[in-house]
Amino acid sequence: MNVKVYFKSYISEVPNDGYWDYAFIKDVFEKKIWNPVGGYSFEYDFSNLPIKKDSKGGVVVIPARYHFDKVEKINDDIKNLEWVIVMLIGDEDGKFPTEKLNHPRMKVYLMLPHEKKEKVDRYLINGYPSNTREVMRKFRNEFLEKKNGWFFSGQNTHSRRRELIDELRMVDTNNGLLIETEGFTKGIEQVEYWKEMVSSKVALCPSGAVVPDSFRLYEALEGGCYPIVDSLSPFGIDGEFWKLVFGEEELPFMLVNSWSGIKDSINFHNDVYPHSANRVYGWWQKYKKDFVYGLKDDIYSLSGEESVDDGLKDKITVIIPTSFIKSHPSTGIIEEVIKGVRERLPDSEIIITFDGMRKE
Repeated sequence: MNVKVYFKSYISEVPNDGYWDYAFIKDVFEKKIWNPVGGYSFEYDFSNLPIKKDSKGGVVVIPARYHFDKVEKINDDIKNLEWVIVMLIGDEDGKFPTEKLNHPRMKVYLMLPHEKKEKVDRYLINGYPSNTREVMRKFRNEFLEKKNGWFFSGQNTHSRRRELIDELRMVDTNNGLLIETEGFTKGIEQVEYWKEMVSSKVALCPSGAVVPDSFRLYEALEGGCYPIVDSLSPFGIDGEFWKLVFGEEELPFMLVNSWSGIKDSINFHNDVYPHSANRVYGWWQKYKKDFVYGLKDDIYSLSGEESVDDGLKDKITVIIPTSFIKSHPSTGIIEEVIKGVRERLPDSEIIITFDGMRKE
């Protein structure tokens, strides 16, 4: 099945593409973060032309922060699809009236929610900027031994950031890195920023300008850091935000209502590194996998088509057991096994299990 993705804008001066917060969903569409077998692929449509009548189903991606008063135009366009997944990106002000979207076979995904809303089936993460994963991957081997105990680079623009920066000024900068910038994207070069993130054990993630979510959290997750994350926005939105976005009661990273005394938490997670960071990184891989399969399930439930398995490939999980004993000092053998598996089962999930890890 070929699923068309329509990148839409219903305002002439507003672009229908090119936003940083599109990067995560594009990685999903392009099967860069997980590639589920299932007989479907995505095709982009950037033309921004009206959807043709009686078109097959598809995904419609809209920069929602600019379209809160354009619901009638959106409904008039999506009615031409047999089924639709509407992705509302970047609704930072929380103004988009999701309850007014109308289609008999529809699911709605919303980014940056202020509260649980009507007619929303899934909530989207803010995600990371374009090229984050590709650039960070280049630095990972170089910084396996992370040189920074902690890292924050950003603007001092609102109360949550001011509180954090005031605290970080009192933390030992020989073990970490604080860079105060004049404005958004006006600090160190982006590649240098990612390099410092990858080389840090702990990443401090204060709230975004309106809700607690920000690019920084997902850059930290991709960089293998342990994130310490704001549960409050400058306007007081509390920890329920993260429960709504991730759909989980407990998250593997630390949420804070106050940055006061954060030094103790930084020191603790430096001392236990990499244990807590590894747990977070594993959770992050699972989140991405679950999101991809959730999208797949929505596509097939809306379309009414059956998922096509590629033989046994979608039914096989490969388990590779290993241990921490001294006779296993290299990953070379594991890499050789993975290569052999991939030659025969290019799409099957691989789980590597480590047995016998002792405190030392």
